[in-house]
Amino acid sequence: MRRNILIVLLIAVISMTFKVVYAADVGYEGGVSDGVQYKEMVFITGEPVEFQGTLKVYSTPPRNNTQRINYTYLLTNAQHKATLRRTVSLNVDYENVGDSQVLSRISMLNMSESITIDGVNYILKAPNYTFSASKVTDERPAVNYFASNWIYKKVYDINRTEGSVTVNMTGKSSGYSSA
Repeated sequence: MRRNILIVLLIAVISMTFKVVYAADVGYEGGVSDGVQYKEMVFITGEPVEFQGTLKVYSTPPRNNTQRINYTYLLTNAQHKATLRRTVSLNVDYENVGDSQVLSRISMLNMSESITIDGVNYILKAPNYTFSASKVTDERPAVNYFASNWIYKKVYDINRTEGSVTVNMTGKSSGYSSA
């Protein structure tokens, strides 16, 4: 009997761990990562600039259908003497809908970002950003299907006093993951 309870608890912990990893895989900015190197295109100057570096993700285990995910980006581009530093904290609320679907509502708790490109500084500070996202996952034994929507707005100060630039983004994604 004790062994059965231990096995059930172990399976429950492993299931939560997979959800944590899966939730963290959603990402925030839509870059590309091979697990070691992260790349992202930035269009703040009006021209695309490719940054690469590290993305560190830390997520808490879901508790009471809520999870926090923190992202830390440290990216560079040598050609443009560019750096990007960003920290993001998101809150994810999970709700079971139907037999196998999970609805995730994602909100931003806080964010800071600084970008330097060719000597020009772009600084993002609270409250100059908004973010909202949601995701539906259909969890099946072999494959999880998902669809998500998101929207955000960021207003950056240019060199502190030289004006501002606004970045708006909306997006959708869909796909699947398998074990």
